[in-house]
Amino acid sequence: MKRVMVDTNVAVDLLMQRPRFVEDARRIFYDKSLKICIATNSVTDVYYIVAKNSNKTTAHAVVSDLLMLCEILPVTGEDCRQALSSPISDYEDAILDECAARNNIKYLITRDKTFANSHTKSDVRLAADF
Repeated sequence: MKRVMVDTNVAVDLLMQRPRFVEDARRIFYDKSLKICIATNSVTDVYYIVAKNSNKTTAHAVVSDLLMLCEILPVTGEDCRQALSSPISDYEDAILDECAARNNIKYLITRDKTFANSHTKSDVRLAADF
């Protein structure tokens, strides 16, 4: 089974059933040949986004689903320090890249075209193309 890391936006697409993006996210999350990983900071981001757009009860349910679907990878202090010197302009994306690299995850899946076109340690792919 191939381990892949998903960016927060792909997880939210699935869990919030975002109409334009849910099919790509569903295809990735339910691919039996993949083990979906997500960074700890993405879990808190998902909760915040869902609670802001819905309510805390929905956010609890969504995060509960996420925890069942994914392997949660811790973000370390070293990931944060390394991300500061990363060529990736978005700090959050740089942290995900560092976390994925430390965990020997080759593919990082996102919907963010800027992230996908950055110089990264991981092979960043757009969800629509993965």
